[in-house]
Amino acid sequence: RTEPSLVKRFVVDTLERSLKEFVRIRPRSQSSSCPFPSRPITLEEIFSRYIDVTAVPSRHFFHVLSLYTADELHKKKLSEFASRSLEAKDALYEYCKRERRSAAEVMW
Repeated sequence: RTEPSLVKRFVVDTLERSLKEFVRIRPRSQSSSCPFPSRPITLEEIFSRYIDVTAVPSRHFFHVLSLYTADELHKKKLSEFASRSLEAKDALYEYCKRERRSAAEVMW
């Protein structure tokens, strides 16, 4: 569970949204499973329970993000980071691990 003050700073200051704003998250593809509840949830709940905005993102993180974007360029890049190829692993290392980018920085 992410510390409430960090969630508030990310949602309110960075995204310029309300913690209590409700959203419904659905995958772009029907064949994908959804780690989020089917009911509307608050941004506070998303970033407190489901996404650790302070963590260095993993390949799986990029895969999940790729399922939720409608932008083809973003989908392509996210899928590249999620790939198991040696080039993708190197790119992911350079972009996230070496630079210590957080999930918040990647999403913003």
